[in-house]
Amino acid sequence: MINNLEYYDDLSSKQNIKVSLLDNLGDIGTKEINIKLCDKYDNCAINTILVDIIDIDITPPKIYCNDLITIKSNQLLDINKYGFALDNVDGKLSIEIEGSMDYSRSGEYMLLIKSVDSSGNVGYKEVQLVIYSNISIFYLYF
Repeated sequence: MINNLEYYDDLSSKQNIKVSLLDNLGDIGTKEINIKLCDKYDNCAINTILVDIIDIDITPPKIYCNDLITIKSNQLLDINKYGFALDNVDGKLSIEIEGSMDYSRSGEYMLLIKSVDSSGNVGYKEVQLVIYSNISIFYLYF
């Protein structure tokens, strides 16, 4: 698709001008290409234009992470030890926890894990975090 191309004819409206691409666009980058413009009377001209070929990435990274993570209270969580993200363009990516967490409080929590690729696409996954206390209580009966 060619965007932002201005063309006109003295006798034909823009809608009546046929634009044809004569070159293979090939790889991403800046290059010269030839286009053919023909009006409704089949008067044609070939022009060379400079274009930027870009790849638009709209696919977010997919996160692979344990669904359940268990840690001791006051232990910092390095989420990248439990998972990673894969992106269709960037390959393997790191993941991070969205928001903040108090690791000193025992309990069960839902964490939102995210990863961002170089195009700004964001992938998310919810995982359960269980924080348990180091304190053990023993009951002795006599």
